[in-house]
Amino acid sequence: MTQEAARGGPAGRGRGRRLADWRVWAGAVTGAVLAGVVGVSVPDAFAVGGAVAVLGLAVQWLDGGRDEPWPDSTRRIHDGRRVEVSDLTWSLAGRDGRVSGPAARHLREVAAARLARVGLPLSAGFDGPADAVGLAQRCAARDALGDRAWTALMPDRTPSLADVAACVQALEALTDRSPTSQEQR
Repeated sequence: MTQEAARGGPAGRGRGRRLADWRVWAGAVTGAVLAGVVGVSVPDAFAVGGAVAVLGLAVQWLDGGRDEPWPDSTRRIHDGRRVEVSDLTWSLAGRDGRVSGPAARHLREVAAARLARVGLPLSAGFDGPADAVGLAQRCAARDALGDRAWTALMPDRTPSLADVAACVQALEALTDRSPTSQEQR
């Protein structure tokens, strides 16, 4: 067993923590007691408690629909370089031709940083309430990126791989034609 698996990392996926979760066992005991109170025979009440425990462990095994957190990078961050884009694109696997939720959030983070780097900060983010300055910033960013790339960055939807590719192209073109990137060459 690796050290990562012993800590409940990707190899072990926290099997020991699942069995030690008090909620599973509290649910099993509660199920058995309620079955006994309703008038079910003792062996059947234990069976109900066991079924609740199995159901609770199965739900935990399926992770209950939680997103995995974005992995911490162990190497140096190089803002604005192709490493940033490469880190993003390798992790885009989702369902039905769409990217994963964490990858879409990471794309928005990268886009916000790149827009700020070329003088288009988004003080109010990509959506939600904004004052006149925030709305003007959004309009300028949308004009710079184009409608398809801007739509791919909206938090209320998960973009397709083609939309992400168009967004990445727009972000690269944006930084390629910025004055700071011309000076660095």
